[in-house]
Amino acid sequence: MKIFRLEQIPTLDAATIAGEPIESIDLMERASRTVAEWIGQRYGNVPTFVVCGPGNNGGDGLAVARMLARQEGSQINVAIFYGKSGRLSADAQTNLNRLEQNGLSVTKATAGDTIELPEGTRLIVDALFGSGQNRQLDQCWQPLVDAINASEADVISIDMPSGLGREDMLENYNRLIIRATHTISFQCPKLAFMLADAAPFVGQWHVTDIGLLPQAIDSTPAPFEYADACEMRKLLKPRSKHSYKNNFGHALLVAGSEGMMGAARLAAEACLRSGIGLLTVAVPRVGLDMIQTSVPEAMATVVGDKHWEHLPDTQKYQAFGMGPGLGRSDATRATLTQTLKAIKHQDVAVLDADALFHLAAMQWPEMPPRTVITPHAGEFDRLTHRHSSSYGRLMTAIEFATEHRICVVLKGAHTAVVSAEGRVWFNSTGNPGMATAGSGDVLTGMVLALAARMDSAYDAARLAVYLHGLAGDIAAAEHGQTSMLASDIVKNIGRAFVSLQGGI
Repeated sequence: MKIFRLEQIPTLDAATIAGEPIESIDLMERASRTVAEWIGQRYGNVPTFVVCGPGNNGGDGLAVARMLARQEGSQINVAIFYGKSGRLSADAQTNLNRLEQNGLSVTKATAGDTIELPEGTRLIVDALFGSGQNRQLDQCWQPLVDAINASEADVISIDMPSGLGREDMLENYNRLIIRATHTISFQCPKLAFMLADAAPFVGQWHVTDIGLLPQAIDSTPAPFEYADACEMRKLLKPRSKHSYKNNFGHALLVAGSEGMMGAARLAAEACLRSGIGLLTVAVPRVGLDMIQTSVPEAMATVVGDKHWEHLPDTQKYQAFGMGPGLGRSDATRATLTQTLKAIKHQDVAVLDADALFHLAAMQWPEMPPRTVITPHAGEFDRLTHRHSSSYGRLMTAIEFATEHRICVVLKGAHTAVVSAEGRVWFNSTGNPGMATAGSGDVLTGMVLALAARMDSAYDAARLAVYLHGLAGDIAAAEHGQTSMLASDIVKNIGRAFVSLQGGI
């Protein structure tokens, strides 16, 4: 599913208006109907206060109010705030006229006016500004925003919580923003929905289909995408009846150190569960017995006594995973540098955890073209610089991936997988229960297995991230989010594959 920048949305609307053809007021009617239907299905007939602004977002709100008022016994209150010009947009004025013709009274106010929320209100519909806003709200809106945010009523924002505006405003915003319980977006999600900074304001987001012209959507390039099962399913390749283990790659996982061998075990088990043909785990001698007994399907080789300090043989592997539980010794850093230089140009390198710590402390080395790094926000900031917003961090990730020609997996609630060409794909699976020790080690093993046998490291990373989140969702359904362990994710990798293939 494409995610368009906010400035692209009017172009899609205009293409639909011209292509159907349809009047803009009728497209607004169609969009508003999807919101009214969503509210009706979710909330039924509850006392509702619709707060509208002077632009087309306000026009949506006025239309929604008219549609909700048709329900028998409805209790709909409406307020419309005029801007400094004292005028409404043409479509908003049309919908105000329609609303008043239907006998519904409207409280009319201007920016800065204080109005009280109607007593007994259980639902507030925010239709003040939506995504058309290109600057922060003026302080005159503070009383209204504060009153809405302090209310015990649920808040439904149409298009975008008012005050949130464009994604780049997250770099420097005054938090004068309505906090929505739910945000309803038309046709596709907004980039802001993927960003941690916006989450407290967006609440749960939903997308309604308003029938924008498919040809316009298909032909308009979008820099961002949102995962769906259909797309991910296409990346799964069935195994040939006559295939054998060498068809699915031989990977070397360098992991573990004294006191941190659990990370090596989690990554190794995840790699095996994700379909690697052969796996060799390079560990220090203190972890050899544990790996050989806990992960009997893997081969093992010793690369040090208590931590990684010997250069492994790099000639017989197609993929290299380095990082989980490595430790932060100087010897490990030096050996990591040597290993990266020795990896063949066509091979895959997957780097996480302590490998990223060491990379941040050295001059960035030349990487194989099929390199994947999997940092969380803190690790990425250490690699680059401190960021003041998740939007800024995402923009840096795009620059970093394109500059170094690697794939960056920026982990988070909607993990962003960034290609060497700057394409960004956001994940749709996963849950807060996965914020637990070892979850990242599991992902490293999964990326390693898939990248070893897939032509595209970017596609391998996307598929691994999706399946990792799906396994986490299955684990959460069984154990609950609070009690989940990283090993529960590993145990459900197989179920995730089967589920994506349509088996469960």
